[in-house]
Amino acid sequence: MGSTGIRRGSTRFDPRLWGLAAMLATLMISSSTITPFQRLSYSGTFIGDFAAWSLAAGLATSIVFIAWNSSLSLLQHRRFVLGGLLTEVAGMVVFLLLAYGRIASSLAPVVLGGIATGVGSFFTCLIWLNLYARLDLKSALLNVAISMSLCAVINWLLDTMDLAWCAPVFGVLVVVSLAIPLGCGALEFDGRDEPSFEGTWPIFKNMGSVAFSPLLGLLIYAFVMGAWRNEIVLSYSVQCAGFLVAGGCIVPFFFLRFDRPMLPFIYQVFLPCVAIVALCVSYLQGLESFGMWTTMGIFILYGIVGILSLAAIAAIAHAAEFSVGFITSLSYGLFVGISLLGLACVNLIPWIANNTMTVLVVVSVLYFAYLAVSPNLIAWLSVEGKDATENLPAPEKSLAERSDEVAGSYSLSPRETEILRYLGRGHTSRFIADTLLISDNTARTHIKNIYRKLGVTSREGLYQLIDSNT
Repeated sequence: MGSTGIRRGSTRFDPRLWGLAAMLATLMISSSTITPFQRLSYSGTFIGDFAAWSLAAGLATSIVFIAWNSSLSLLQHRRFVLGGLLTEVAGMVVFLLLAYGRIASSLAPVVLGGIATGVGSFFTCLIWLNLYARLDLKSALLNVAISMSLCAVINWLLDTMDLAWCAPVFGVLVVVSLAIPLGCGALEFDGRDEPSFEGTWPIFKNMGSVAFSPLLGLLIYAFVMGAWRNEIVLSYSVQCAGFLVAGGCIVPFFFLRFDRPMLPFIYQVFLPCVAIVALCVSYLQGLESFGMWTTMGIFILYGIVGILSLAAIAAIAHAAEFSVGFITSLSYGLFVGISLLGLACVNLIPWIANNTMTVLVVVSVLYFAYLAVSPNLIAWLSVEGKDATENLPAPEKSLAERSDEVAGSYSLSPRETEILRYLGRGHTSRFIADTLLISDNTARTHIKNIYRKLGVTSREGLYQLIDSNT
């Protein structure tokens, strides 16, 4: 990796990572991106069809890549990825020409432009995920939250500035969204080894055990943003303000210290509490009034959901159990597929179109009830804290040093060395899996390999071996 790159595991504050805001503000599969251009008189004749073709093409792209190889490392094919990025740029140019009436909104440019943006946006998400995969969960949360807040400001500016400036500013944002990851080495494939699985089903099973909550949050976010598209147009400034506040709610987690896995706490405790507050505000104001504070609360809530989902997906990529290509294919495919479903529900089912607020409340209550009930605060507290058997004080530095010496003597891999440190503190495979964002099966596989390399058969033997390196 070149000197201008962002090194894996070493970056927390780096303004280049905030270029994600430019990517989010120009991602054509998002209704927030196209909303500022709906002020143009030509936009009403094609934007709905353009969005549908874009989402459908994105879904087809993800399915093709997943079917091609479930552990696909797309980043090994640089020219292919660069071609995908250029395809997205071409689709954006077509969109702007249509929006400003420079070309007629006939079937051919709408279809071709939509397909180009749907396919190309996949590759933009791919390189940004590869860049963010170099961050741990806390760093990913911080930088995604800051980027989401900056994106909200950018969206508001695009929506309020003179229409003559929208296209050139949008073009600059597109350049920034591509130049930053390419300049930071996001096309580089680091060749990290991944656990091997027999067949396709175990890969999806392990991915589900690790990423179920983040992916479910991403699906809910996608459905709400798709089904609520018309309301977003009417309350766009409120959405921008809500997402700005959402970023501010997440930033403090970077500075908090946890001796238990952080992600379960956020999903099972923090997020349901925010949902209760938002729903209480909606109830007090009256759902039928659909007032500003109700709308603001909803956007804050789903802004937080979006930030958590993106950061967790980046942290899962950081754990390196699954390839960046596979994670991108699955996440992107689910997002565009559910967005397309939400868009179709509003367009094809009149009752949903006329009762979007009721549908939104039902979906929200079901989702956050699931988070609160399954497994809730009690389950989080039941996870081992500082020791698997008793409440021991925090490990001294010498323990980490002894673990590293053992790992070096027996040629353990970097991931096995990391897991050995947790084993030396008495943690179980479940705790290690939750902390490192890998599946429990993969954690157990690593532990078996560690035992085999060290020539021990029990925890007692492992402790004795570590303690002997004084």
